[in-house]
Amino acid sequence: MTADKLKGHNQGIEHENYGKENREHGRHEMVGDKDYNDWTVEWWKWLLGKNIEESPFMVIGHAGPDRYIAGQPTEMQQRTLKEHGESVWFLCAAPYSGDRMVRLNIPAGNWSILATPYNCIASTEIYPSLKTTAQLSEHVHKDIDGIYDLWAKLDGTSLNLQVVDMTDEQTEIEGIAPKNMFGIDNKTLMQKNNIIRMVQCGYWIWLKPLTLGDHLLHLHGHSMNYELDMKFNLCVKGPE
Repeated sequence: MTADKLKGHNQGIEHENYGKENREHGRHEMVGDKDYNDWTVEWWKWLLGKNIEESPFMVIGHAGPDRYIAGQPTEMQQRTLKEHGESVWFLCAAPYSGDRMVRLNIPAGNWSILATPYNCIASTEIYPSLKTTAQLSEHVHKDIDGIYDLWAKLDGTSLNLQVVDMTDEQTEIEGIAPKNMFGIDNKTLMQKNNIIRMVQCGYWIWLKPLTLGDHLLHLHGHSMNYELDMKFNLCVKGPE
């Protein structure tokens, strides 16, 4: 699948309300010592490092802000902020929860924001019958092909969805939680030294630090096998 085909899902988004202030990072911009693709890998490490009862993705029913903050800032996020004066805050929507709007505090500091309305990963540890990178890639592209309604808005303004297609080779994700969201058993994790190799493909938003005060981020993604619609009311403390 080509990037142009992936971007086709974004063609229906209207941009006439796009503000003069560009709130989005360019694809190749760095935050700290990592670029866009690197930060999506860190996002997955953060999420897969949570047990089911801690994971923001696995909320069923309702949960408080701490569940969606999910241990942030992590040691890596704090180190990046200290060393570079900037870092990235992760947001993960919960497709199975009853929480259609969650209020979260973004702490003081220069925090960019990374979130996704639709993404798919695959690994042999998750799907044992998929043995090769080509098979894993085919699986995630088939999932992405099922998207029929996809958009994201910040304060009522449509955002550009950036494509991450890391299916040419497998990426190592370490620190997988014992009771992880994919049900990879402890025996397999021990055999793999708590590391899985995955491919990923999907759509992300990559926001520059927001102005202090309240902001509303709305993520929406529907496909043949998945539905997500969730709002984050973000209370941004601003720079230190």
